Amino acid sequence: MANGTIAFDTLSTSGQITGTAKSVDTDYVVNGSAKYWVRFQGTGTGVRDSFNHTSITDNGTGSYSLVINNNMNNALYAIVIHESDWRTVGTENDTDQTTTKIDLTGRNPSSGAALDPVEVSLAGLGDLA
Repeated sequence: MANGTIAFDTLSTSGQITGTAKSVDTDYVVNGSAKYWVRFQGTGTGVRDSFNHTSITDNGTGSYSLVINNNMNNALYAIVIHESDWRTVGTENDTDQTTTKIDLTGRNPSSGAALDPVEVSLAGLGDLA
């Protein structure tokens, strides 16, 4: 089997999609897609599913280190976080977000005390290195 390059500017469907969204510019796909994501359980750090994710370390109550498989281009990528039972989850500080990992802490929104979230979904949006 030969490997090569396919060049195109727009992806189109054969008509199986209804409505107006039948094509998409490839720049949008490259620039508008999550380059990293993971869904994990806050107790036991069981990964449900992931993309470009290597490992997770439980550093103690509410504290996790998430390792990215293919590095991000810089540490300024956006992080989107959802926690299943509506407790606050956020990055500890900007210096804990690097091109290779994200340090994350779950906190009680009232007291600020660290806590283990039930389940977390996290995505990193930006350019890969």
